[in-house]
Amino acid sequence: MTPKTVFSLAFVAALAWHFSGHRATPFSMPASAAERSGKAMVTQDFQPLFEAEAPLSSLAGDGVYTVVEVYINTCSICKQLERELPPFLATRNDVVVKRVHYPESGMSWPVSEALSMERRLNSYNICGTPHIEIYGPDGQVLAQDDCANKDALHYLRQWMASERASG
Repeated sequence: MTPKTVFSLAFVAALAWHFSGHRATPFSMPASAAERSGKAMVTQDFQPLFEAEAPLSSLAGDGVYTVVEVYINTCSICKQLERELPPFLATRNDVVVKRVHYPESGMSWPVSEALSMERRLNSYNICGTPHIEIYGPDGQVLAQDDCANKDALHYLRQWMASERASG
């Protein structure tokens, strides 16, 4: 086999693995939790979170499931989720979605602070949108995207499909 053939086979295998629904976080339908007392979907900007040095986990709600979605306006998958989430939320009164708008133009800082700000930004592990993190009623991570995978996005989609199937 030539190196080009080996590379091609490896590339096709990697694509098949990725699109086969690989998930490091196994899905099981979350049990019901306490009813939400506030809005089902809340939108906020990323900048205040970043300035407060607050992790995305700080958005997790007490006693309810919290889906944190970092999005940008030009993301087609984010727009699709925005349409799919309201019917899901209507079936689950124990889920809150926190949509965090990431600035399309990026973020800028004084040159003297650029390195420390970049390190802080990297600590969020957001390598594309949508970036999803799902927290249980106890605030523990159920599923989380990172730069290597979209486990939480797959988990959320499976959860929404399970709710549609059972409803």
